[in-house]
Amino acid sequence: EIIRNAQQYISTHVREKLSVPLVAKTVDVSPSYLTALFHKNLQISPGEYIRRIKLQESKQMIRENNLNFTQIAEALQYSTVHHFSRQFKDKFGITPTEYAKSVR
Repeated sequence: EIIRNAQQYISTHVREKLSVPLVAKTVDVSPSYLTALFHKNLQISPGEYIRRIKLQESKQMIRENNLNFTQIAEALQYSTVHHFSRQFKDKFGITPTEYAKSVR
């Protein structure tokens, strides 16, 4: 139940600044308890889950083709476009540019 609520919150607020303490507070548990629950049930940390959801959202935004990568990085609250690009490549094995070319 707690995890489902946390996942729901993350999905709904994917374009906002998200942190483990914020999500934990929203579902009324401590950050360490939320982390333990995520590890036990999903085998990943809440931080990694947030990253994955944001990166999935970025793929959707690239497919919609309305924003450039800097705007996408800003919309998803990445500190820089370089940070966004690096995480994208780490997760999917290709750069956002390569992904954009493959879906257009």
